[in-house]
Amino acid sequence: MTYLTSFQNSLFNILELIDYTPPLYDSNWNKKFIKFNPSTRVPDKKKNKFKFNFKKSNPLELNNDKLGVYLILGTTINFIYV
Repeated sequence: MTYLTSFQNSLFNILELIDYTPPLYDSNWNKKFIKFNPSTRVPDKKKNKFKFNFKKSNPLELNNDKLGVYLILGTTINFIYV
């Protein structure tokens, strides 16, 4: 039986891994929300999408064909996990 005897933990700057463009601000937004159900409110404005792609040359060799890639942002201690 083989046991894992070592563990490697590496942190990378998120900007080394992805190209990201946030949604554009809609200055014509009426500052109102649409209620779909009691717990969900969506801005009453045209839909706007963000752009996200892995950089072609990134240290983790991630690409857009990968399934199950998660991005977790930590606001309390300012961390990002990919």
